[in-house]
Amino acid sequence: MDKYRVDMASTPPTGTHLEVDENSLSDSDSAFDGSDVTSSTTSLSSSVTNYHFGSEYIKVTSRTDAAIMHTTKENICCPISARPQRVLDLGTGTGIWAIDFAEHGSEPYTTFMPLTYSRVPPNCSFEIDDFENEWAYARRFDFIHGRELMGSVADYDHLFREAFRHLDPEGYFEMQTADPRFFSDDGTLEKAENANLWVRLLHEASEKLGRRMDQVGTWERTMKEAGFIDIKTKIYKLPVGTWPEDPKLKKIGQFQLAQLDEAIDSYTPALLSRAFGWNGLEMEVLRAKVKTEVKDSSIHLYQNVHIVYGKKPSVLSSQ
Repeated sequence: MDKYRVDMASTPPTGTHLEVDENSLSDSDSAFDGSDVTSSTTSLSSSVTNYHFGSEYIKVTSRTDAAIMHTTKENICCPISARPQRVLDLGTGTGIWAIDFAEHGSEPYTTFMPLTYSRVPPNCSFEIDDFENEWAYARRFDFIHGRELMGSVADYDHLFREAFRHLDPEGYFEMQTADPRFFSDDGTLEKAENANLWVRLLHEASEKLGRRMDQVGTWERTMKEAGFIDIKTKIYKLPVGTWPEDPKLKKIGQFQLAQLDEAIDSYTPALLSRAFGWNGLEMEVLRAKVKTEVKDSSIHLYQNVHIVYGKKPSVLSSQ
């Protein structure tokens, strides 16, 4: 299971200043090539890949997975057992995380949810279900994992309680997400007016629709209230574009830029049309402006990846 440990020294935590490649382009990130990143992702049938603002598939998940995996070096942070018997992946998207974990990190009978996938290892299965309902699994899990679920959950208190209830004692629950907000270390964030507006509109729309995208700051408290102990929060910088000097971060930025390109096309109509009644022209103008800014290599944007995990106690308190 060492393959799945995170080498903290090799990752860019929030306290690390990201150095800029002075040779990067000043106008736009022409180094961005979506096809290069697309080849590393997996396709699903159209019946399950359409964007839906709820606990179903969000089209951009696989690319976010790729960027986060590169950022944190490995798939998970929590110290799970070397041979977990049963693992549950919530909102699994394309299945890239579930399949990789099943192939390299677990015993048979690993179960994931909620989507169907065409090629899976024998110890991995997919179920179409709504994880916001009450879970009905007869057997408990050693590890429950959720990634990129922001905007898909109406009640984190309920979700975390269900995860706690379905874990074996000393089992772990881990949540990961990239915060939609943009940051910079050199003040260039001020030039990204439309990108910042886009994020603000997404937050307002998601709140209006009942599935807020700004709840990552509450996860630690919610885990504690659900009964978890030994709760840890880790935050890493996820660059947007190929502007970083470090070659590894430059590649990560390419993945994240590809993810954002699709996220802008997916989230904008899904949220702004429903919440605010925006028409196609209004959304297209905003999307074009946001894409121009995130691809501008003179604007050194990054987002923060939040990883929060906790353990179910070996003995539950009577209180």
